[in-house]
Amino acid sequence: MLIYKQNNFLYCFIHIPKTAGKTIRNNIKNKTAVIKEYWGCSDDFDYAHISYALRNKFCKYDKVLYHTCVRNPYQRLISSYFYKNPINTIAELRLFIKMVLKYYDFSNYNYNFIQYYPSYLFICENTLTLPENIIIEKIEDNKNFKINTHDISIFLDTECISIIDKVYAKDFELFNYKNENNDRNTQLYV
Repeated sequence: MLIYKQNNFLYCFIHIPKTAGKTIRNNIKNKTAVIKEYWGCSDDFDYAHISYALRNKFCKYDKVLYHTCVRNPYQRLISSYFYKNPINTIAELRLFIKMVLKYYDFSNYNYNFIQYYPSYLFICENTLTLPENIIIEKIEDNKNFKINTHDISIFLDTECISIIDKVYAKDFELFNYKNENNDRNTQLYV
């Protein structure tokens, strides 16, 4: 989370992991007056990736404009995995998806696993609807950022895609990302 002032407005950037957040933070810090920056982990909590639901605990200001970025769930997962495990292989990524991600309970907070939490959990509060007072941008649509993209057909097999489709179903729905299995099924029946 990064709270800053620009053009007499107060903003709060909600940093979702692996959505170009460090680059966005650096751009903000270079162009604005930072009021408060949360970064790092301590006491079993990840302060860099504070959710919108916890905003009132960390951003104690009135009239704040909230914004965040989301990323395609397939791309974000691949990027997260290799960020956390830089020497691992594609086979190990697939094994992680099938043996760990598939069974993970995201209702129990674990800051060591935060990279893999669905994006909607950083934005939605107690409901599965998007709040009206936050600007959500797809990082892929922002021409100012170059993000790595991965060829899904190389990194993920059909079982992995199916698991990701289930685990990140709300991200696909809420942020209007294409679901590979639905897209493939549509192509088969055309």
